Amino acid sequence: MHLSTLRPFITLAAAIVCVSMLSVGSSHAKDHRGSEVSVGPWETLYSGRTHQFRGYKLFDFPKASWKIERGELKSIVDAPRVDLISQRLYTDFELEVEWRVSPGGDGGVLYRVMEDEGPAWHSGLEYQVVDDEQPADAKASASGTGCLFEVAQANRVKPTKPAGQYNRTLIRVQRGQVEHWLNGERVLSYRLGSAEFLESIQRSPFKDLRRYGREKEGCVGLQHRGDEVAFRRIRIRRLGEAEDGMEVRPVRSLRR
Repeated sequence: MHLSTLRPFITLAAAIVCVSMLSVGSSHAKDHRGSEVSVGPWETLYSGRTHQFRGYKLFDFPKASWKIERGELKSIVDAPRVDLISQRLYTDFELEVEWRVSPGGDGGVLYRVMEDEGPAWHSGLEYQVVDDEQPADAKASASGTGCLFEVAQANRVKPTKPAGQYNRTLIRVQRGQVEHWLNGERVLSYRLGSAEFLESIQRSPFKDLRRYGREKEGCVGLQHRGDEVAFRRIRIRRLGEAEDGMEVRPVRSLRR
């Protein structure tokens, strides 16, 4: 066969090799120090139809407090305030969530939640999701979409979409460094265990909670605060745990 006849096949083969190399390379990412870390596959926590959640301290999904309707996972207004948590524990991760609030609505995305005492917020850190057009809570030291509720304030100017429209959240936790992103923009960065972080806790309502912000792993969760907050397309991937030899452990429920 003449070389000119083979050329299209050679070009196609080269393209396939390049794509394969890119796929292999995508299994690593950079941490905040520029070091490479391994990246696990995406796990879908909510797809629009199926989910990997249960009620906090419950075995089952709390149907009296949450519902799936028209592709959305929604908290039910004025229902019992039962938070949702993931079926598995996570240490370092990237979590992507799409959400919208009703006018005046307030909720939260929790991470590093453990179940062995108190409500979920006794251990879990909260990325607040809220209608930013409502008056800010004058008593809160840090409030508004994207903040670490009551502990660290997010950027005052941020690309929040109004109530009723979907926002995109990314939470990244890697080797103690935490980032909150909103609609493609980083709005908060803080370091777990740092002097600044610990001082902020001492100025917050969580100062007497011995577990708050100190867990090395935990569930991710969706908070129910009595308002309607809707979610879609929730997924998570682990960062760096494979190379660190971390064991992936399922969550053990405490009661039925």
